[in-house]
Amino acid sequence: MCWWVFTGLTHMILEGYFVFTPEFFKQKNPTYLAEVWKEYSKGDSRYVGRDSAVIAVEGRNAVLEGPACILAAYAIAMVIVGWHEDGSIFGIFEEDVIKSILSIFITYAVLNFIQATLDIILSFSTWGSLNPTQILRYLIKFIIATFWVVIFPICY
Repeated sequence: MCWWVFTGLTHMILEGYFVFTPEFFKQKNPTYLAEVWKEYSKGDSRYVGRDSAVIAVEGRNAVLEGPACILAAYAIAMVIVGWHEDGSIFGIFEEDVIKSILSIFITYAVLNFIQATLDIILSFSTWGSLNPTQILRYLIKFIIATFWVVIFPICY
């Protein structure tokens, strides 16, 4: 749920600023968000010229995807609270509801472990042509996924 909220706020605040403040590159006393976009545009020149395709994509992200992410986080929280017998919004602070929320992380850890395992299995035949850093990335991803798939159920 935190990821949904973070993603939604990022879309609405950062990308919304870029779309709805077209003159921020020319400001004499730029805001923090203007400085962020100036730094970002050093890596992607389409943002300096305010390319219409970039404006369209960023506008869609700010107006549609940002609020949709916030709505998704709200829906997840309300479904979890709705499973609780009293149905109160303050039920989210009760132990069994918190355990239901934490079960999402266990599911994520198991799915991430399966993905890391399949990445290794399906790419094993190409390991001879991979860079050592790519192999290291696969192994670190597998080790971290294994760690979380063990830790989350223990701490649950």
